[in-house]
Amino acid sequence: VIYQVTPTANGCAGPAVNYTIFVNPLPTVILPAPQTICSGQTTTVANLNSNIAGTTYIWSASSVSVTGFTANGAGNIPVETLLNSGTSPGTVVYTVTPSVTINGLACSGNPVNYTVTVNPAPAVSFSIANQTICSGQSSVLVSLSSATAGATIAWTAVQPVGITGVTTSGTNTLPVQTLTNTTANPIDVIYSATATTSGGAACPGITQTYMITVNPVPHVNPPTNQIICNGNNT
Repeated sequence: VIYQVTPTANGCAGPAVNYTIFVNPLPTVILPAPQTICSGQTTTVANLNSNIAGTTYIWSASSVSVTGFTANGAGNIPVETLLNSGTSPGTVVYTVTPSVTINGLACSGNPVNYTVTVNPAPAVSFSIANQTICSGQSSVLVSLSSATAGATIAWTAVQPVGITGVTTSGTNTLPVQTLTNTTANPIDVIYSATATTSGGAACPGITQTYMITVNPVPHVNPPTNQIICNGNNT
């Protein structure tokens, strides 16, 4: 802004002079798209840009339920390996403040927030403890659940040699099964279950196992029938 100043004294005007006030613009931050990852995964670098060349950035980060982030930094937001041990999505909020120096004066723009959402790795719970049954008996129905809202659960099993009647895949419940052990030793049937979050990043949790032990049923192998005379020893 240029102010032209003309002095006057005794009816005489002196020469006009100019007085200038320079008004620096405030930089704004142009953020990339927010990120959504699974717990234990790494983010990508969040490149920060501005409407003014030469802008620099400082930032701080905070979260209620996520760990693994850097609390303070400058420049672009770096790669971070983030962990969410809860049962619902958590966020890390990076508060970015831009600054630019023009004509020797540093001016800071308004801070803006950049968010990374971290989905949890859901766990599987089984409604009853591992089972032990006899060959030819039926197992008890087992319900599978997760404390993480909206998680889906799928499971698989491999039918061991010597066992028949195994259901090898399914979702949400292990059904009633009549399992037969044709060997002379107990055999374990292992069911592997994984919960997966839905929406944003589909995040599988750690695979957890459930076991049904099938004991063999003993059979008698009798000797040859005997024929004796009355009064003789068998």
